[in-house]
Amino acid sequence: MNISLGGDGSTSTISQSEKYKICRQIRQQQVENYLQFIAREERENKATEKSNAKNQKHGEKENKKKDKQEKKDKKKGKIKGVSFCPELCLQSSVEDLDEKEVLKALKTEANFNFSTGNGTSLLHKACIQESAPMVELLLSGGANVNCYDDDWWTPLHIACYQDSKEVVHILLKNGADTTLLDVDGNFALDLCVQGTETWEIMIQHMEERGKSKVLGSSHARRIVELLKKPLYSHSLTGNFALDLCVQGTETWEIMIRHMEEWG
Repeated sequence: MNISLGGDGSTSTISQSEKYKICRQIRQQQVENYLQFIAREERENKATEKSNAKNQKHGEKENKKKDKQEKKDKKKGKIKGVSFCPELCLQSSVEDLDEKEVLKALKTEANFNFSTGNGTSLLHKACIQESAPMVELLLSGGANVNCYDDDWWTPLHIACYQDSKEVVHILLKNGADTTLLDVDGNFALDLCVQGTETWEIMIQHMEERGKSKVLGSSHARRIVELLKKPLYSHSLTGNFALDLCVQGTETWEIMIRHMEEWG
């Protein structure tokens, strides 16, 4: 707003009322300029906030993408030049129940009998998680169905303890030994709750193979444990262990059956 004053720029010739009018006009212009300044600042701030939000969202998206890729690379052992052995990658896949990665591992030289702390095998881990599909995959990869940890627990011991009938069925179908004892002298069946489907599956399986009598006594349990050692060594008198059994007894039957199974 332009206001014309005297030729020398002085307002001395302007009346008092005109001075008030000019002051009000100047003040109004200042207020308008200030409001325009505030509005411009708000627009700029909003634009900056919008830009920052967009950048943040993009950054989060990129970070998620990066994290996802790193997880994939970790399983493949490709994180920034760091090389992981196939067994560690396989362990990670089993713990994550990533069946696709385990299927890929079947085509590699990964050791499916790899064990972690306390002698826990990958098959033990799959049984702990009660994953029947993972158990089948590991067995197809050559995992030992009768492996045992530091407490002599086999995968079957774990499956029975977990009352996982599907896993128990798969293990038995693949040759799980029901006569193996843990450090406390327990068969896998001892860890089942009597009357459950898992217990019935175990009982039926053992009866079909004539192994139910093994559960009859602590003496029989001791015999089964000793059978893990070589049978054909003999004493100084030339007697095998079988020669010292009374024919027809439970101990004699266990020995005969075991020797027949082992040829």
